[in-house]
Amino acid sequence: MKKIAGIIINCPNQNNLEAMTSHRSIHTVPFGGKYRLIDFPLSNFVNSGIRKIGVIGSYKYRSLTDHLGSGEDWNLSSKSNDLSILHGGKNKKIGEITRISIQDFIDNKAFFRKIAETTEHILLSNCNSIANMDVEGIFDFYLEKKADVVMVYKPNYTSDDLYKGVALEVERNGEIIKILNNSNENMDHFNLYAGMMFIKSTLLEDIMEDAEESGELDLIDVLQSNLDRLNVYGYQMEGYLKIVNSLKSYFDASMYLLDPEIQKELFYSKRKIYTKTKDNHPTKYNEKSKVKNSIIASGAHINGTVENSIVFREATIAEGVVIRNSVIMQNCTIEKNTEIVNCILDKYVKVTEGKVLKGTEDKPLLIKKDSVI
Repeated sequence: MKKIAGIIINCPNQNNLEAMTSHRSIHTVPFGGKYRLIDFPLSNFVNSGIRKIGVIGSYKYRSLTDHLGSGEDWNLSSKSNDLSILHGGKNKKIGEITRISIQDFIDNKAFFRKIAETTEHILLSNCNSIANMDVEGIFDFYLEKKADVVMVYKPNYTSDDLYKGVALEVERNGEIIKILNNSNENMDHFNLYAGMMFIKSTLLEDIMEDAEESGELDLIDVLQSNLDRLNVYGYQMEGYLKIVNSLKSYFDASMYLLDPEIQKELFYSKRKIYTKTKDNHPTKYNEKSKVKNSIIASGAHINGTVENSIVFREATIAEGVVIRNSVIMQNCTIEKNTEIVNCILDKYVKVTEGKVLKGTEDKPLLIKKDSVI
C-alpha cells in the first residue's frame, strides 16, 4: 500500500448529536466502553499499511489532540510525522449539508504539498463510520478498474434515524451512474455511501484548484456533476456498518454492539481496532452486583444491576441501582437506589440517590457532561 495518503475528514450534521458534540469534536465521541469514533477509520488506515495520515478536525480540536497525541497508540511514528492533525470545519453550505468540504482541503494545502512527491492516491474517510474495512481489497478493485474514484457503499442499508447520507446508483460492472441525497429521495433501502473513497491525488488537486475559482464547496456535488467524464466506480462492502451522526444512531450503534457477532467482526478479526491505552485496575464487582449482556470497561466499580448496557472506564454503580439499555460513560457516579433506562450519560455525570431517569428506544435520554441530577 505504497504511494497512498489517508485523510479523515471532519463530518457534517453534528448538531444531531446534541450535547455530545457541544464540547468535543465528533471524532472523539466515546463509544463501546473505551473507544472513540475516530478509532475505527484510523485503525482501518493503519491496518492497511498507510503511514501518511491527515486528520481534519474542527475548532473543538482539544479533545482530538488529547486523544490522538503523536499517534503512537496506532503504531504511527512521531519521528517521521506519520500523523498530522489539520484544521477545518469552518465553512457551511447554506440550505444543504456539505458532505465532503473542499474548503477543508484548500485550507490545508501545506499538507498536500508535503505529501505530493510520495503520493499518487488519496484515501478519504468519514470520522464517524463504524466498520472494520478491508482497505486492501478496495484498493485492488480501484487499480483493477483503473478508476479515477472508487466510492465504498453498503447495499440495502436501512435508515430510520436522522442520517442524511449519500445514495449511489450502481451498474452491474460497478460503475456509478447517479449520486443521490437519500433524505430527498425518501428511500427505505438504498446503496449507502459508506464514508470511504479512493481518489487520484492529481484529480483532487485539480478539483481544489477549480473550487478556488468557482466557489464550489462539496466534493460529492463535483463528482455527481462529472460522472460522464470521470471513471467513478462503487465498491460493495460486506459486513457491519453504522454511521453515527444523530443521538438515535449513536444509541442504536451502542446497543448493536451487544450482539456477539458484531463484537466479533469489529474487534476480534485479524484487523485490530486501536485506541488510546490507559492503565486501569480491573473492574470490581460487589457480591450483590448483577450483570447481564453488557460491556463493562476496566476500572469500574459495579455494586448494582446492569443489563443490556455499556459502562465505560472508572464508572461507579452503587448498591440498589438498576441500569437497563443504557450507556454510562467514563467517571460517572450512580448513587444508591437509582433506576436508569434507555439513557446516555456523558462523562462525569453524577446521579444522586433515588432518582429515576427514563428515555425510550426511539428517543434516548441524554444527560450532558458534568451534570448533577
